[in-house]
Amino acid sequence: MTDTWYSPGSIVFTPKQTLWILEHYDELRNGNWPVDPSSYVDPSITKPTPSRHAPFIEAVEKSIEISRRLEDCGQDGAITLLYYAYGQSTEALANYFRLPAGVIAYRAQIVLKRISRMEYRAGGYRRWNSARGK
Repeated sequence: MTDTWYSPGSIVFTPKQTLWILEHYDELRNGNWPVDPSSYVDPSITKPTPSRHAPFIEAVEKSIEISRRLEDCGQDGAITLLYYAYGQSTEALANYFRLPAGVIAYRAQIVLKRISRMEYRAGGYRRWNSARGK
């Protein structure tokens, strides 16, 4: 897991941020933004700051965006989610998808690069991957 923490407003889907979102995928999907480990504040003494949005909106929006990007990548997106978000080993995924473990790791890395692009456009994962000559 990465040691960094990102605020909701700082997410622009750089590769490190995308990996961080995948590592906290379930937490975000459930509407909880991960707590900054370096700044613990007792919740009983803090007052909630006023906001125009429900507190869970930004977390859910980020998980939806990552889900959309992963779904666009098909089976390789599922491999990436299982590998980075749920910690499945390449060997386990290789058995499940009936592919060599090296191919699993390669595809997960390629999808992570693809979905990390700030100017991400839906569609065309296969076209994008084939244009790279792979």
